[in-house]
Amino acid sequence: MTTGKPFTSHVRTSLRRGRGPALAAGAALALSILAPVPAASAADPGSITGVVTDDTDAPLAGIEVTVYDLNPSTGDVVVDTDTTGADGTYLLEGIDADPYYKVGFRDPDGVWATEYYDDSITPVAGAPGAQWVPVTDGGVTEDIDASLEPGAEVSGGVTVGAITPVQDGRVDLWWRYAQASWMRVGSYDIVDGAYSIPGVREASYRLDFTDYGTGATRSVPIAVFSGTDAHIDAHLGGVVANASVPTISGTPQVGQTLTAASGWTPADTTVTYRWVVGDDTSPADDPTGPTYVPTAADLGKAIRVQATGTHGAGWISATAWSAATPAITLAPLPVIANTTLPTVKGKLRVGKVVRVTKGAFTPYPQDLDYVWYANGKVIKNAHRQWFKLTKKQKGKRLTVEVTASAPSYQPVTVRTPRTEKVRR
Repeated sequence: MTTGKPFTSHVRTSLRRGRGPALAAGAALALSILAPVPAASAADPGSITGVVTDDTDAPLAGIEVTVYDLNPSTGDVVVDTDTTGADGTYLLEGIDADPYYKVGFRDPDGVWATEYYDDSITPVAGAPGAQWVPVTDGGVTEDIDASLEPGAEVSGGVTVGAITPVQDGRVDLWWRYAQASWMRVGSYDIVDGAYSIPGVREASYRLDFTDYGTGATRSVPIAVFSGTDAHIDAHLGGVVANASVPTISGTPQVGQTLTAASGWTPADTTVTYRWVVGDDTSPADDPTGPTYVPTAADLGKAIRVQATGTHGAGWISATAWSAATPAITLAPLPVIANTTLPTVKGKLRVGKVVRVTKGAFTPYPQDLDYVWYANGKVIKNAHRQWFKLTKKQKGKRLTVEVTASAPSYQPVTVRTPRTEKVRR
């Protein structure tokens, strides 16, 4: 954890390691003899100093301390970097006056957890993120201290699709600082199917994986414990699988709708269909969609459907074929409906002319054909609506078969009720 608070002094009280105190004193003495000491310039840069310890307050050497300036167009910009000495101290110099700097502490070896002043996991500014560190002209901002806890390395492998290592991608580490609140800690490269995030502090996090090649993503929540490495593998996407073979329902006839169906895993797989008629060798012009209506050009040909399942970035698509339908036939024509039977009208006496009514049909027929019967036997040459009775029909009962026909309909034949006997 980080401790202390920013303090601004107009006297430089810390020197970078490597500048011996005797040399510094001698230089100051020479300057005082040769020339009067000039007043501090208002434009002199300032500095930041502090000490880094472990969680037992023992000083930590070799910790990389970096000061960042916020650039609205490019984000955080590194201003200066120093490494702590054996006593855990550091000095960041030559920093222009500005009230908005951030200071980060990182162990290059990953043994100690990375943090930002003051005791924050994330470089994002504002509570509970990093605290602003001010710098004034010619001043030293002191006591920007940090107490680091043992860090954990989060690492693992990342694959996509059919278990293929992600060659180029990114993993983002997000800190959950409240029940449903997250702050980004940093972004790290995925190279040749592997990633590594050193120096992670104990907390709850989320890993967001992205494969640049396919656009596939995945989020994985994790809990990290102090000093305990975590190995987290992630697989992005997968292979779409056909769970039930495509089927075609409907009557294989011209003008009748055929419907395709199939089952896939995952359940929310997107399915597209391609209809193949006969021995088609030009798939580019094949009909698509879940339904197809055969045309006269399809007569005598069988039809199959190819189903393709897709599931977005990172998933390997799959195809499956249905069985072929029987050869396409012409659909039977609708039948003319008779709503009122024809009947025989007229006096049933030898020498008289009788006729048959047309009855009623739907649709109204274009043609009506007649066949006259006497006691159930065909009367030769009696094919008109009218018929003159002869001695041959005496004592017999008459019926008439009426056949109605119309374009695009099957004809229908009906028979009139039997008449009374023909009298002399």
